Amino acid sequence: MSRYEQPWPDDLVGDLTQPQLWVIRQSPGHLSDNQPLFGALAVVLIDFSRLADDRATFALLDHAWAGASATRSAWSPDFLEGMRLRDGDACRLLGVVLHAPAQTSATAVQEAVRAVHAAQPGLSLLVSDEPIATLPPGMTGVVRSAFGHSAVDALALVRMLVSLASPNEWACLDVEDVLEVCVPVDTSSQMPLRLMTGAWLADAGQLMLPGRFDAEVLSRAEAVWLHVDALCLKGDVLRQILQALRAHCDADMTLVFNAPFRHALASAWGGRATSLVLLVREAES
Repeated sequence: MSRYEQPWPDDLVGDLTQPQLWVIRQSPGHLSDNQPLFGALAVVLIDFSRLADDRATFALLDHAWAGASATRSAWSPDFLEGMRLRDGDACRLLGVVLHAPAQTSATAVQEAVRAVHAAQPGLSLLVSDEPIATLPPGMTGVVRSAFGHSAVDALALVRMLVSLASPNEWACLDVEDVLEVCVPVDTSSQMPLRLMTGAWLADAGQLMLPGRFDAEVLSRAEAVWLHVDALCLKGDVLRQILQALRAHCDADMTLVFNAPFRHALASAWGGRATSLVLLVREAES
Protein backbone atom coordinates (compact mmCIF):
# COMPACT_ATOMS: atom_id res chain seq x y z
CA MET A 1 0.00 0.00 0.00
CA SER A 2 1.22 3.49 -0.83
CA ARG A 3 2.64 5.53 2.04
CA TYR A 4 0.90 8.69 0.83
CA GLU A 5 -1.57 9.93 -1.75
CA GLN A 6 -0.57 12.22 -4.61
CA PRO A 7 -3.47 14.57 -5.43
CA TRP A 8 -4.10 15.89 -8.92
CA PRO A 9 -2.70 19.43 -9.38
CA ASP A 10 -5.33 22.17 -9.45
CA ASP A 11 -4.25 23.41 -12.87
CA LEU A 12 -4.76 19.90 -14.28
CA VAL A 13 -8.35 19.38 -13.12
CA GLY A 14 -9.53 23.01 -13.05
CA ASP A 15 -12.28 24.38 -10.85
CA LEU A 16 -14.34 21.36 -9.77
CA THR A 17 -17.31 23.56 -8.86
CA GLN A 18 -17.72 24.79 -12.45
CA PRO A 19 -18.50 22.73 -15.57
CA GLN A 20 -15.80 22.86 -18.22
CA LEU A 21 -15.73 23.15 -21.98
CA TRP A 22 -13.17 21.52 -24.25
CA VAL A 23 -12.89 22.52 -27.93
CA ILE A 24 -10.71 20.35 -30.18
CA ARG A 25 -9.96 21.76 -33.63
CA GLN A 26 -8.50 19.90 -36.59
CA SER A 27 -7.61 21.43 -39.96
CA PRO A 28 -7.58 18.59 -42.51
CA GLY A 29 -5.27 20.52 -44.82
CA HIS A 30 -4.76 20.12 -48.58
CA LEU A 31 -6.10 17.18 -50.53
CA SER A 32 -3.93 18.25 -53.44
CA ASP A 33 -1.97 21.28 -54.62
CA ASN A 34 -4.97 22.38 -56.71
CA GLN A 35 -7.52 22.34 -53.90
CA PRO A 36 -7.88 25.01 -51.21
CA LEU A 37 -7.39 24.54 -47.48
CA PHE A 38 -10.46 23.20 -45.73
CA GLY A 39 -11.89 25.11 -42.83
CA ALA A 40 -11.26 23.73 -39.36
CA LEU A 41 -13.52 21.02 -37.97
CA ALA A 42 -14.28 21.12 -34.26
CA VAL A 43 -15.45 18.67 -31.60
CA VAL A 44 -16.74 19.97 -28.25
CA LEU A 45 -16.84 18.27 -24.87
CA ILE A 46 -19.14 19.77 -22.24
CA ASP A 47 -18.12 18.22 -18.94
CA PHE A 48 -20.26 18.39 -15.81
CA SER A 49 -18.09 16.05 -13.72
CA ARG A 50 -17.09 17.23 -10.24
CA LEU A 51 -14.58 14.53 -9.30
CA ALA A 52 -10.86 15.14 -9.71
CA ASP A 53 -10.30 11.66 -11.16
CA ASP A 54 -12.94 12.28 -13.84
CA ARG A 55 -11.48 15.68 -14.70
CA ALA A 56 -8.01 14.15 -14.96
CA THR A 57 -9.43 11.75 -17.59
CA PHE A 58 -9.71 14.70 -19.97
CA ALA A 59 -6.63 16.63 -18.88
CA LEU A 60 -4.34 15.51 -21.71
CA LEU A 61 -6.74 16.19 -24.57
CA ASP A 62 -4.50 18.98 -25.81
CA HIS A 63 -1.71 16.44 -26.40
CA ALA A 64 -3.82 13.66 -27.92
CA TRP A 65 -3.68 14.06 -31.70
CA ALA A 66 -1.25 15.01 -34.40
CA GLY A 67 -2.33 18.24 -36.09
CA ALA A 68 -5.15 19.00 -33.65
CA SER A 69 -5.33 21.67 -30.97
CA ALA A 70 -7.46 21.72 -27.85
CA THR A 71 -8.49 24.48 -25.46
CA ARG A 72 -10.23 24.29 -22.10
CA SER A 73 -12.39 26.98 -20.54
CA ALA A 74 -15.31 27.38 -18.16
CA TRP A 75 -18.61 26.24 -19.64
CA SER A 76 -21.20 28.80 -20.64
CA PRO A 77 -24.45 28.16 -22.56
CA ASP A 78 -23.28 30.89 -24.96
CA PHE A 79 -20.36 28.73 -26.03
CA LEU A 80 -20.46 29.53 -29.77
CA GLU A 81 -17.88 32.24 -29.13
CA GLY A 82 -15.51 29.42 -28.25
CA MET A 83 -16.01 27.96 -31.71
CA ARG A 84 -14.21 30.77 -33.48
CA LEU A 85 -10.72 30.60 -34.86
CA ARG A 86 -8.19 33.25 -33.99
CA ASP A 87 -8.71 34.97 -37.34
CA GLY A 88 -12.44 35.27 -36.61
CA ASP A 89 -13.70 32.55 -38.97
CA ALA A 90 -16.11 30.03 -37.51
CA CYS A 91 -15.30 26.32 -37.30
CA ARG A 92 -17.64 23.68 -38.59
CA LEU A 93 -19.04 21.98 -35.48
CA LEU A 94 -18.60 18.29 -36.22
CA GLY A 95 -19.88 16.90 -32.94
CA VAL A 96 -20.64 17.52 -29.26
CA VAL A 97 -20.24 15.15 -26.33
CA LEU A 98 -22.21 16.19 -23.25
CA HIS A 99 -20.87 14.40 -20.16
CA ALA A 100 -23.44 14.42 -17.35
CA PRO A 101 -22.55 11.86 -14.65
CA ALA A 102 -25.02 10.78 -12.00
CA GLN A 103 -26.48 13.55 -9.83
CA THR A 104 -25.80 16.28 -12.37
CA SER A 105 -28.44 19.00 -12.13
CA ALA A 106 -31.28 18.24 -14.54
CA THR A 107 -31.77 21.97 -15.12
CA ALA A 108 -28.10 22.40 -16.07
CA VAL A 109 -28.32 19.46 -18.50
CA GLN A 110 -31.48 20.85 -20.11
CA GLU A 111 -29.80 24.24 -20.54
CA ALA A 112 -26.77 22.60 -22.15
CA VAL A 113 -28.98 20.50 -24.46
CA ARG A 114 -30.76 23.66 -25.65
CA ALA A 115 -27.40 25.31 -26.38
CA VAL A 116 -26.20 22.25 -28.28
CA HIS A 117 -29.39 22.11 -30.31
CA ALA A 118 -29.07 25.81 -31.21
CA ALA A 119 -25.49 25.23 -32.41
CA GLN A 120 -26.68 22.53 -34.86
CA PRO A 121 -23.70 20.15 -34.66
CA GLY A 122 -23.46 17.17 -36.96
CA LEU A 123 -23.64 14.76 -34.02
CA SER A 124 -24.58 15.31 -30.37
CA LEU A 125 -24.29 12.54 -27.78
CA LEU A 126 -25.23 12.63 -24.10
CA VAL A 127 -23.13 10.35 -21.86
CA SER A 128 -24.39 9.44 -18.39
CA ASP A 129 -24.18 6.63 -15.84
CA GLU A 130 -27.75 7.09 -14.69
CA PRO A 131 -30.90 6.15 -16.64
CA ILE A 132 -32.20 8.69 -19.15
CA ALA A 133 -35.90 8.02 -19.75
CA THR A 134 -36.22 9.76 -23.12
CA LEU A 135 -33.87 11.18 -25.72
CA PRO A 136 -33.59 14.95 -25.09
CA PRO A 137 -34.82 16.94 -28.12
CA GLY A 138 -31.92 17.96 -30.33
CA MET A 139 -29.57 15.16 -29.23
CA THR A 140 -28.50 12.40 -31.60
CA GLY A 141 -28.33 9.71 -28.92
CA VAL A 142 -27.75 8.78 -25.29
CA VAL A 143 -24.84 6.57 -24.25
CA ARG A 144 -25.55 4.66 -21.03
CA SER A 145 -22.37 3.97 -19.05
CA ALA A 146 -21.64 1.66 -16.18
CA PHE A 147 -21.71 3.52 -12.86
CA GLY A 148 -18.55 5.58 -12.39
CA HIS A 149 -17.39 4.89 -15.94
CA SER A 150 -19.02 7.78 -17.79
CA ALA A 151 -15.86 9.93 -18.01
CA VAL A 152 -13.93 7.12 -19.70
CA ASP A 153 -16.80 6.61 -22.17
CA ALA A 154 -17.06 10.33 -22.87
CA LEU A 155 -13.34 10.45 -23.63
CA ALA A 156 -13.66 7.50 -26.01
CA LEU A 157 -16.50 9.24 -27.86
CA VAL A 158 -14.45 12.40 -28.19
CA ARG A 159 -11.66 10.29 -29.69
CA MET A 160 -14.09 8.77 -32.19
CA LEU A 161 -15.57 12.12 -33.23
CA VAL A 162 -12.17 13.81 -33.63
CA SER A 163 -11.05 10.88 -35.78
CA LEU A 164 -13.70 11.85 -38.36
CA ALA A 165 -11.60 14.95 -39.08
CA SER A 166 -8.34 13.02 -39.51
CA PRO A 167 -6.60 13.67 -42.85
CA ASN A 168 -5.14 10.13 -42.73
CA GLU A 169 -8.10 7.84 -43.10
CA TRP A 170 -8.53 4.37 -44.56
CA ALA A 171 -12.33 4.56 -44.68
CA CYS A 172 -13.73 8.06 -45.07
CA LEU A 173 -16.65 8.11 -42.69
CA ASP A 174 -18.88 11.15 -42.31
CA VAL A 175 -21.65 12.34 -40.03
CA GLU A 176 -24.41 10.82 -42.16
CA ASP A 177 -22.83 7.36 -41.86
CA VAL A 178 -22.65 7.62 -38.07
CA LEU A 179 -26.26 8.81 -37.89
CA GLU A 180 -27.27 5.43 -39.35
CA VAL A 181 -25.89 3.83 -36.21
CA CYS A 182 -27.26 6.33 -33.69
CA VAL A 183 -30.77 6.88 -35.03
CA PRO A 184 -33.03 3.91 -35.88
CA VAL A 185 -35.35 4.07 -38.86
CA ASP A 186 -38.29 4.02 -36.44
CA THR A 187 -37.43 7.05 -34.34
CA SER A 188 -40.50 6.62 -32.13
CA SER A 189 -38.32 4.48 -29.85
CA GLN A 190 -34.71 5.13 -28.90
CA MET A 191 -32.58 2.53 -27.15
CA PRO A 192 -29.58 3.80 -25.21
CA LEU A 193 -26.32 3.29 -27.07
CA ARG A 194 -23.54 1.16 -25.62
CA LEU A 195 -19.84 1.91 -25.84
CA MET A 196 -17.40 -0.99 -25.88
CA THR A 197 -13.65 -1.32 -26.21
CA GLY A 198 -11.62 -4.17 -27.57
CA ALA A 199 -8.35 -5.01 -29.24
CA TRP A 200 -7.05 -6.78 -32.32
CA LEU A 201 -4.05 -9.00 -31.69
CA ALA A 202 -2.18 -8.95 -35.00
CA ASP A 203 0.15 -11.85 -34.19
CA ALA A 204 -2.73 -14.16 -33.26
CA GLY A 205 -5.23 -12.72 -35.74
CA GLN A 206 -7.73 -12.54 -32.90
CA LEU A 207 -10.43 -10.11 -31.77
CA MET A 208 -10.39 -9.56 -28.01
CA LEU A 209 -13.46 -8.33 -26.09
CA PRO A 210 -13.34 -7.62 -22.34
CA GLY A 211 -16.09 -10.01 -21.26
CA ARG A 212 -19.08 -12.21 -22.04
CA PHE A 213 -21.48 -9.28 -21.63
CA ASP A 214 -19.85 -7.48 -24.60
CA ALA A 215 -20.29 -10.52 -26.83
CA GLU A 216 -23.97 -10.69 -25.81
CA VAL A 217 -24.44 -6.99 -26.65
CA LEU A 218 -22.90 -7.55 -30.09
CA SER A 219 -25.19 -10.50 -30.74
CA ARG A 220 -28.18 -8.14 -30.24
CA ALA A 221 -26.69 -5.25 -32.21
CA GLU A 222 -28.72 -3.58 -34.95
CA ALA A 223 -25.92 -1.17 -35.85
CA VAL A 224 -22.25 -0.66 -34.91
CA TRP A 225 -19.72 2.11 -35.46
CA LEU A 226 -16.26 0.57 -35.25
CA HIS A 227 -13.31 2.91 -34.68
CA VAL A 228 -9.88 1.35 -35.30
CA ASP A 229 -7.15 3.36 -33.59
CA ALA A 230 -3.82 2.43 -35.17
CA LEU A 231 -0.46 3.94 -35.93
CA CYS A 232 -0.55 2.01 -39.21
CA LEU A 233 -2.48 -0.89 -40.71
CA LYS A 234 -0.69 -3.36 -42.93
CA GLY A 235 -2.11 -5.56 -45.66
CA ASP A 236 -5.63 -6.87 -45.14
CA VAL A 237 -5.69 -6.41 -41.34
CA LEU A 238 -8.73 -4.14 -41.50
CA ARG A 239 -10.66 -6.75 -43.49
CA GLN A 240 -9.72 -9.39 -40.90
CA ILE A 241 -10.97 -7.18 -38.07
CA LEU A 242 -14.28 -6.59 -39.83
CA GLN A 243 -14.76 -10.30 -40.52
CA ALA A 244 -14.01 -11.20 -36.89
CA LEU A 245 -16.47 -8.59 -35.64
CA ARG A 246 -19.25 -9.71 -37.97
CA ALA A 247 -18.85 -13.26 -36.67
CA HIS A 248 -20.26 -11.99 -33.34
CA CYS A 249 -23.22 -10.17 -34.93
CA ASP A 250 -26.42 -10.82 -36.79
CA ALA A 251 -26.04 -10.95 -40.57
CA ASP A 252 -28.37 -7.94 -41.00
CA MET A 253 -26.40 -5.71 -38.62
CA THR A 254 -25.43 -2.31 -40.05
CA LEU A 255 -21.68 -1.72 -39.73
CA VAL A 256 -19.80 1.51 -40.38
CA PHE A 257 -16.12 1.85 -39.59
CA ASN A 258 -13.19 4.20 -39.78
CA ALA A 259 -9.47 3.69 -39.30
CA PRO A 260 -7.34 6.83 -39.02
CA PHE A 261 -3.61 6.24 -38.88
CA ARG A 262 -0.74 8.41 -37.60
CA HIS A 263 -3.38 10.58 -35.92
CA ALA A 264 -3.90 9.57 -32.27
CA LEU A 265 -0.57 9.95 -30.52
CA ALA A 266 -1.41 7.19 -28.02
CA SER A 267 -1.60 4.62 -30.82
CA ALA A 268 2.17 4.92 -31.27
CA TRP A 269 2.52 3.06 -27.95
CA GLY A 270 -0.04 0.39 -28.72
CA GLY A 271 2.53 -2.31 -29.38
CA ARG A 272 1.22 -5.30 -31.31
CA ALA A 273 -2.37 -4.71 -30.15
CA THR A 274 -4.64 -2.40 -32.15
CA SER A 275 -7.18 -0.49 -30.04
CA LEU A 276 -10.84 -0.77 -31.04
CA VAL A 277 -13.81 1.29 -29.85
CA LEU A 278 -17.37 0.31 -30.76
CA LEU A 279 -20.56 2.35 -30.45
CA VAL A 280 -23.44 -0.13 -30.49
CA ARG A 281 -27.17 0.26 -30.97
CA GLU A 282 -29.03 -2.77 -29.67
CA ALA A 283 -32.33 -4.07 -30.95
CA GLU A 284 -35.31 -3.60 -28.66
CA SER A 285 -36.06 -6.68 -26.57
